[in-house]
Amino acid sequence: MTIDDIIRWVPTKNAEMMTTTGQSKRDVYEFFHKPEFADKIGVEFGCYQCHSTIVLAQCFKHVYALDNWADAIAVGRKFLDSHGIDNVTIFHQELYNGFPVADYRV
Repeated sequence: MTIDDIIRWVPTKNAEMMTTTGQSKRDVYEFFHKPEFADKIGVEFGCYQCHSTIVLAQCFKHVYALDNWADAIAVGRKFLDSHGIDNVTIFHQELYNGFPVADYRV
């Protein structure tokens, strides 16, 4: 899956105010889509409906995504599943009240 494919079918700022721009998604992809990150773990704080998470999932071995809005997380999980993305774990978590990950060495 290329970044052009992703930008074609993932909502961007023009269609969904709460997500990031297509350029932001492209910048993240171009920075992290390198061999030195392929075996690493990525973390996304505030994943909303996983529109950027899907970009990170192309770059990292696994992504932990956190958000405090349960409805958005449910939409995001369906979105990832519908595109065959299985290397993302989403946590329903208020970001200012600690983190659910037991091993902080991610």
